[in-house]
Amino acid sequence: MGKIFWYDVDNDCGYEKAVNAWRSNGFRRPHDHPAYLKVMKLPGHYPTLVHFVHESGAAVLYSFYFLPLNELEMFKGLPIVAAHILSPYGYGGAIYDGPEELKQQVSREFEAELAKILLEKGVVSEFIREDIFQDRLVVRSIGERIEQQPNIVVDLNIGLKERWEIYKHKVRKNVNKAQSSGLSVIFDQEGARSNEFVKIYHDTMERTKAAKSFFIGHADFKYLFDSLGGGKGALYAHVLDGNE
Repeated sequence: MGKIFWYDVDNDCGYEKAVNAWRSNGFRRPHDHPAYLKVMKLPGHYPTLVHFVHESGAAVLYSFYFLPLNELEMFKGLPIVAAHILSPYGYGGAIYDGPEELKQQVSREFEAELAKILLEKGVVSEFIREDIFQDRLVVRSIGERIEQQPNIVVDLNIGLKERWEIYKHKVRKNVNKAQSSGLSVIFDQEGARSNEFVKIYHDTMERTKAAKSFFIGHADFKYLFDSLGGGKGALYAHVLDGNE
C-alpha cells in the first residue's frame, strides 16, 4: 500500500512540498519541476504535482495542469463539475522510481489511488505528452496511445569519434562549415548572457508568429534558470561569431 499526495503548485506550501517531491525523484525531469509548471502555464490552468509513495520505498511522480472546464465560457452551463488534466509542454507522464520487480504492483496501486482523487475532482479526460523513454513510465491500464512523431536520441555515453560518425553526412558538413566560419559554442551555467538569449528568443517568436504564450519574459527565464540551474537541469547554449 501507499499514500498519494496532491500538491497545488500555485500555493506556496504546495510549491515547497512539490519541489521536495521532485528532488526525491531519481530522474528529476526538468518538465516536472514546479518552476517549469508555473512558467509554462496558460490562463485557467492550475499547475499540479501528484506524489505517490509506496510502502516499499518506490514512488511515482506525476505533474500536470488541472483545468476546471466549468470556468470556460463554453462549459459554464454544465450541470456537473467537470475538469480536464494535461501534461506540461515537453515530455511528461507519471514516472516510476523504484525496483523493476515492483513496477506492475506499484503502478496498479498508484492508478487506483489516483482514480479516486480524479473522480472526486470531476476529471473526465486526460491528455499526456509521454516521455520518450517508455520504461520510465508507470504502467497505465486505460487510455489510447497515439504515436505522433519520431524522436532522435543520441547516446552521450559513447565516445566522441563514434558519436560523430552516427550523424548524417549533411549534419557533419554543416558543423564543419560552422567551425570553418569561425563560429564557436559556449555553455553558460551562470546566465551571464541571458539578456542576449532572451532578445534572440523573442525575435524568433515574432518571426515565426508564435502564440502569445511562448513569449516568456526575462524574469520568468531567470526564475526558471535559478530554480533548475543549481541541479544542473538548465543552462544556456550560445553560438558566437566573434563575441556576438
